[in-house]
Amino acid sequence: MLRLRLLTALFGLPCLLSWLIFMPSLLVSFFFLVCVSFSIFELGRMLYPAFIRAFHQSPDEENTVIAKGWPWFCILVGALVYCLATMYDLSGSPGRFAGAERGGIIVVFILVMILGVFTGKTPALAMTRITCVIFSLVYGCLPWLSVWDLYKMGEQARYVLLMLAIVFMGDSGAYFAGRFFGKHKLAPDLSPKKTWEGVAGGVLASIIGAWIMNAIFGFSMGPWWLIMFAALLGNSAGVMGDLAESSLKRFAAVKDSGDIFPGHGGFLDRCDSVLFAAPLVWLVFYTWQNLTFH
Repeated sequence: MLRLRLLTALFGLPCLLSWLIFMPSLLVSFFFLVCVSFSIFELGRMLYPAFIRAFHQSPDEENTVIAKGWPWFCILVGALVYCLATMYDLSGSPGRFAGAERGGIIVVFILVMILGVFTGKTPALAMTRITCVIFSLVYGCLPWLSVWDLYKMGEQARYVLLMLAIVFMGDSGAYFAGRFFGKHKLAPDLSPKKTWEGVAGGVLASIIGAWIMNAIFGFSMGPWWLIMFAALLGNSAGVMGDLAESSLKRFAAVKDSGDIFPGHGGFLDRCDSVLFAAPLVWLVFYTWQNLTFH
């Protein structure tokens, strides 16, 4: 399993970095849209049947059919939200439409509420559909907008790369520290393999990864203490993201969110930490830049 994980990472990581650094903004935005689609699809596929059970709905033929098609509807809504939020950045004159994306996103959420209410035969079924779509949007779409904001923050996707270094180095450090030194369980009910020793190793690896990335870009992203703070905050959020996804999988009674990555499981299994870390890392550097430059 470890060998398969390493082979997948050795193939996928260079492709990811090359795309982020060398591709034009439009294609990078399209890549994030694909990420949104995969995230929402896996969430919809996991959660809709689980919500049906949780709301005590009968798993009749109609619900079975809808459960198969609902993830695709969730993707459609998520893609619409993502495009509304990013299209003005790519339009060439974003200032003309300042704030318009926020209104568009609110309208989409309202339409989802209306659709759920008027298509559900019972109040429980209506709430099942509304909850599934909105949860998929909040968890599977909105955090990717923070990744897009990180991408816009500096040349050569440096802030995205910094965030990925924090997350991926932290995951690797936690894995090996937990494997060789782990004794004290972190959250045995959610993730039996996670240990406090692994968390400590992950924090150290995240700080090292963030420092190296900042050094590669000529220490242009901030002073050492800011980089360390971003690494600590991003790593902590990443750990929480991993535990949150574990709780979702337990709720849905599945082992992995999917099987797209050999040795890694589904797309969410690989990106769960990113979805929690990206908004906080963005907030750190957004605040720093506004305090420094204004």
